[in-house]
Amino acid sequence: MKNGIYLENNINKIVFSYLDYVCELYDNNIISPYDYENIILSIGVLYDFIPDENKEKFLDIAYDVSKAIKQKIEFGNDMNISMFIGLGFTAFSMNIFSKKTKILTIFSKSLNDLLLEECYRFSEDNLGKDNYKTEDYDLIVGVSGVLHYLIDIYHDDKKNIHKLKKICEFLIYIVSDYEYNGNIYPRFYVTKENLHNEVYKEVFPNGSINLSLSHGIISILVVLCEFKKYNIKILGLDESINKLFKIYDRYIVEGNKHICTQISIEDYIDNKDIEIEYQRESWCYGYASILRALITASDMVDDYKENTKYKKIINKVLSREYDEFSLDENILCHGNASIIAIILSNDYHEADDEIYNNVIIAIKKILNEFKKEDFEFSEKGLNFLEGNSGIIIAISMLLKKNIDILRFLMLC
Repeated sequence: MKNGIYLENNINKIVFSYLDYVCELYDNNIISPYDYENIILSIGVLYDFIPDENKEKFLDIAYDVSKAIKQKIEFGNDMNISMFIGLGFTAFSMNIFSKKTKILTIFSKSLNDLLLEECYRFSEDNLGKDNYKTEDYDLIVGVSGVLHYLIDIYHDDKKNIHKLKKICEFLIYIVSDYEYNGNIYPRFYVTKENLHNEVYKEVFPNGSINLSLSHGIISILVVLCEFKKYNIKILGLDESINKLFKIYDRYIVEGNKHICTQISIEDYIDNKDIEIEYQRESWCYGYASILRALITASDMVDDYKENTKYKKIINKVLSREYDEFSLDENILCHGNASIIAIILSNDYHEADDEIYNNVIIAIKKILNEFKKEDFEFSEKGLNFLEGNSGIIIAISMLLKKNIDILRFLMLC
């Protein structure tokens, strides 16, 4: 990497400062229950950065935090399956840690089994409705994110394959149509009542369809293509995949325009072309993250023509002037760490000058803020998407790329 020694030294300094902060929280017995998974995940991802003489200390931290996680699950009432704030995040974090350290593997497996059972139950309980909230099916909170994680673990497990199929059938059902107010709508159409944000209810008085990576239907497409890749046959799978690809192809734009990541139901029914001039190029609602998901999906169904088209478009998007990304903070969800993760997943080369320069700008912005704040981590907290653990993990991947994290973000 150009500027290699300077960047490597500074990235290492931030990573080590962050790990020291984790130790400080542990030593002072002030780790928040909301940060248990963030700490387990951080130790797993950053384990190779930890000097050998300090590894035992971090294993002790992980053991104690794991005990606390076990108690939290045993005495908790709300079994939220979410991959980013619920049981899914717990299972994923422990999986990353146990794969790296080869310890707590039994506990990790039990979490995966529990997550599978809870997601299966959720799908069974919610099958048959006319319409849904994005939280029912999306990447962050819903079934798509969970199934995206579970299929890699259980796709060849004869004992549990029927549960995977049932969960997938739930997503296929959501892609199907129903009649509402005299019109035909897909079940992933979110009515005004089901929109989770008061601003959205004002902007979309008759409801909307969400195309974003974090809360949209692209995550359904990726998961269905994964079932196709593993040759798991389910009624309606191919039809649902084709339907979703056609929807995205309707709204994909080239040149200097952006895709609109949330559209009104009226514009959807009227098949109206929508292009916008401005958009924050974030992981959660950006255009590049959608394109990364489309690249992944088209690759899994061997659609070389579409795959090539998406790659051509994303390279143009990522080659824009950095200021056009409109990123004004560092977090992974919608900050400078977003663009680092997206570019790393896109297999950029240093010869791609514009894209490479944008990586350098992003990392320097993050480094400068940490220096300005004197490596203080308490203000932002440890949250993966909106706090320090995600930022640290993103910049660490410039030195040690982690495919599991990029896949977790549905970027590859």
